[in-house]
Order: sequence, then structure tokens, then C-alpha cells
Amino acid sequence: MKKKILFAVKNMNVGGVEKSLLSLLNTIDQEQYEVDLLLLENYGGFVSQIPEWVNIIICEEYEKISSDVNLPPVVAIKQHIQRRNWIRAIELFAGYTLAKSSGHYRYYYKMAFRDVPKYGAHYDVAVAYTSLIGYLTWLVNFHVTAEKRIGWIHFDISKLSVNHELMSFLHRGMQKIYVVSKEALDAFTKEFPELRDQCELRYNVIDQESILKQAEEPVEDIREPGVKTIVTLGRLSTEKGQEIIPEVACQLEASGLRFKWYLIGAGGLQKVIEERILQYGVNDNVILLGTKTNPYPYLKQADLYVQTSIHEGYCITLAEAKVFGMPIVSTDFAGAHEQLDGRENCIVTERRVESICESIKRIIH
Repeated sequence: MKKKILFAVKNMNVGGVEKSLLSLLNTIDQEQYEVDLLLLENYGGFVSQIPEWVNIIICEEYEKISSDVNLPPVVAIKQHIQRRNWIRAIELFAGYTLAKSSGHYRYYYKMAFRDVPKYGAHYDVAVAYTSLIGYLTWLVNFHVTAEKRIGWIHFDISKLSVNHELMSFLHRGMQKIYVVSKEALDAFTKEFPELRDQCELRYNVIDQESILKQAEEPVEDIREPGVKTIVTLGRLSTEKGQEIIPEVACQLEASGLRFKWYLIGAGGLQKVIEERILQYGVNDNVILLGTKTNPYPYLKQADLYVQTSIHEGYCITLAEAKVFGMPIVSTDFAGAHEQLDGRENCIVTERRVESICESIKRIIH
């Protein structure tokens, strides 16, 4: 009989965590395992890439409680009062009051999830694939029946603000907690020493064969004779740190280097980056390509890959760039040295304009 596994994730947006999940699903033996994928939100650029044999379950109740678990409790309660949802407002207020007086945020979550039913299937293993999302892990812990539960940490927790009591409570019920890099593991066990015995280093899976196959798909040629092609891949967001790129590009141009720097991704930082491109006058050098569900044909064309992140857990895009054997410059975040130390033409540097600029010039020259 096949073992039954549930993976739970918020959605399938184009991002490193979601991409690592796809790679993991593609390595699972269909003859031995039956897999359900629980999505809180039924959208994302990677939905179409979920293997056909994986059964997708949508948490229909999440839409009803999303504001309750994503907004500050006081704001969520006020919204229900304004909408005359009196019973819901009273329930959440009671849970929030108890949480404040006891210091245990779990009481608010318990009330927020009051009307969410349990899923009928019985699983051998249930995985909260992004277990630092408290409400996702709550759902796996208390609304899924499973013999074994696993949490998965994809981030350097020392760079994040989390509710220590709630995270400890949610992960204490896990038989295993996978952490995706040594530095991220050290940071997590330092923050939660009581969970140390449950933690295990588990690097993200990279499906190299699939990456190389997708890289053969036809796209526009971004290379130019005599011009170096630089690529940075990832969601345009604060933690990925791409806002530093226009200033770095300005210094590179001033040094006489001929290059085009392509940013693949979209996100909340896009407007800031566009403004800085204008500010530093690098319109011809820094090009925003937007989101690409298949970025690999562009990575294949690159002379150099650059990662500018402020923090990561295990950087999927670095792992993908390594598949192509290209030179890499990366800022110093959790996992960067693990991935790049000892590799030819790879530099881990400080996240300063001058340091990134000098590292790029050193590799290119």
C-alpha cells in the first residue's frame, strides 16, 4: 500500500520556496507514495507546473479567515465591527484578550480557526512546508490527521521577527524540523534550543535534469557582442536587496565596463528599483525583464550571476546558477559560503556597493 503524504504551502507564487517544492515533488516515487498538496490560495505562476499525479486540495475556508490571521488582531476585530459581524468580532476579541493576558498567542489562533473543519484523509506524513507561517502550521497541526508531522524552515530566523512562544508551541508537535542550511540551522537552534533534538539539516532539492531541459526552450537573445551579460533572478523584494543594483551598475559603467544587467522577477521593490535606475542613469545597463516562470534560458546566456540578498535560508537561485557552471558573485548571507566556497570563479562578498562592484570586476577581468 502506498504511503500518503500531505504538503501544505500558502500558494504557488514564483519564488524559491515554491520552486524547491516543485523539485522535491518531481523526485518522489509515484509507485510508493500518494501525495496531496494543500494550498491556502489557488494561484501562482507555478500552479501549472505541479505534477499531474499530485492531488491538489484548496483550503476554501482560508479566504474567510485570511484577514484574521494576516492582520494585527485589533485591526481584524475592528473590521468585523465595521461590517457588523458581531459574533465574529466578539469571538476574536475573547481570543485576543486571553492571548494578551496569558502571553500565549495560540488562544487567538484557536478562535480564528474555530470554524475550520478537519480534513477527512489520514496521512502517514503531513508537512508544513513553510512552517514559519504560523497559521499554515496551525492548520497542519490541528486540522490534519497524520501519524507524523514535519516542519520546514527555509529562512535565517535571526533576520526575522517571530512570536517565539507561538513558533515553539507549533513546532513542539513536529517529529522532525528540516532546516535548509547549516547557518540557518544554527540560527534556529540558537533561537529555539528546546527544539534542537527535532532539527535536521536538509538541503533543498534541485532538479538539475529538468533545469537543463527547460534551458533549451527558445527565448529572445539577450547577449550582445563585446558586452558582458549579468543576470540576477528572484522576487523584487527587500530581503533580496536588488535596490542596490543601479548604484553598483553606475560604478561599473564609470570603470569602463560594457555590460547589460538583467533582473528577472517582480515584486514590491520594483518601483524603487525603477526610480534608482533613473537616478543613477543606468537605463541602458539595467533591464527589468519581469517574472519568468522559466528563467533558465536567460541563465544559460549569462556570463555572470549576481545575488544581492540581505538574508536567505538556502538560496535556490544560487543553486540554479551553479547548474550552468557560471561565475557567481553573492552577498554574504546564510548558506552562501556553504554553496560557493571552493568553487572556481565564485566570490562571497560584503553587501556594499564598492565590494560588489570590485568582485564583479575581479571576476570579469
